[in-house]
Amino acid sequence: MRLGLGMVLLCALVVAAAPTALADWPHPVKWEQLDPASGNYQWSTITDTDSQMVADDFMCEETGWITDIEFYCIGALANVDALRVTFWWDVPGTVDEESHPGELIGDPIIVNPAGADGIGFKVIEVPEPVGIEAKVKINLPECDWFVQEEGNIYWIGIQGYASMYAWIVRDPEGLDTNYDDAVYVDKQGVLWHLGYDEDGRFDKYQGRLPDDWTSADMCFRLTGIPIPEPSLIALLGVAGLALLKRRRR
Repeated sequence: MRLGLGMVLLCALVVAAAPTALADWPHPVKWEQLDPASGNYQWSTITDTDSQMVADDFMCEETGWITDIEFYCIGALANVDALRVTFWWDVPGTVDEESHPGELIGDPIIVNPAGADGIGFKVIEVPEPVGIEAKVKINLPECDWFVQEEGNIYWIGIQGYASMYAWIVRDPEGLDTNYDDAVYVDKQGVLWHLGYDEDGRFDKYQGRLPDDWTSADMCFRLTGIPIPEPSLIALLGVAGLALLKRRRR
């Protein structure tokens, strides 16, 4: 009976640790607004002399780590040296201003092309017919997993280190807008809100969107793993100590 209990506890330890070792582990979806893409896009690029950023907001519905990011982009990834991922606190909207990213959380995450371990970014799908659009997956290094707390709204920004790189906009037709519109920060540092005008044309706007505009979202999905409850952490700790004592015997 003791041996069976020990094996169960050992398995619990292994299962708890497994996701940290597998880049492509099928982690639960933390936020979903990936499909369908609209064909519209906005530049999101950073170089030594130029910086343009697109960011969109998301709600944390369960405290945990964000470990993987998927999104649609336009641009030749072969010419992209790295991607720059940033997370920001939310500044809630007011009667005079739309919500937007506030303070940067932590340092920017620089993601390189994926290696043999799968960590980094890679193209995982090229829509047919083959064009310049691509679905990209980012497997964040474990040291860069983003901790999000349930009930908070955050913003994520994705930029490419390249001369031409853009993030694709989600198709609004028949879809509910998720929270507020995405934002674009131009080369001069001016904040724009992204949306569709009264004629359905994708565009950017300073200040609150007019009432006859439709808010625009970016195509992305966030996956990750929940942070264990304190009781589970304690259980695993007890299990580890029990196994260690048995080994010493």
